[in-house]
Amino acid sequence: KKYEANKKIFLKPGKYNFSVKAENYRSLKGSVHLLKADKRYVELVLIPENIAKKEVYLNVISSVRVVDDIEKALLDFGIIPSQDEDLPHSIVITLKGTAVTVDSYRRYTLEMDLHTFKNGKRFKITRYQHKPFFVTPDTEEATIRKETAKVSVQVIRKFLSSIDLNEFFAD
Repeated sequence: KKYEANKKIFLKPGKYNFSVKAENYRSLKGSVHLLKADKRYVELVLIPENIAKKEVYLNVISSVRVVDDIEKALLDFGIIPSQDEDLPHSIVITLKGTAVTVDSYRRYTLEMDLHTFKNGKRFKITRYQHKPFFVTPDTEEATIRKETAKVSVQVIRKFLSSIDLNEFFAD
């Protein structure tokens, strides 16, 4: 079936494949599996189709190496990450985690600050705190890396889809 954007859709339990198309945006495909009594709100991030490529200074401050994942997300939006600090536009991402040990588990909370600057002046800021997750000594490093990469990419994509990129890159 075909639906309009921003419309509630009530579906019976089952597995569904979907395709989202919008003018001037890349098509998006995926699937969702619904169980009985599931209530889900799905927010899809659409990426503009023809974006003029712009170079942006990128600074990622994190104890977990996720810069490659972040760079890929930026490239989707036509943003070419650079280490040239003299560029007029910059993105500074700070990721930090805090852990509390309970028995043999560690409760880990991930926080992310994303700052964009245009001509040296702050353009927009967002702060995100991910729901805590638990790790064991055996799974700690891999789980933290996986969650940090997943969360940072989701936040960046949502952030970039919420700002006017043409305004951000305008002189």
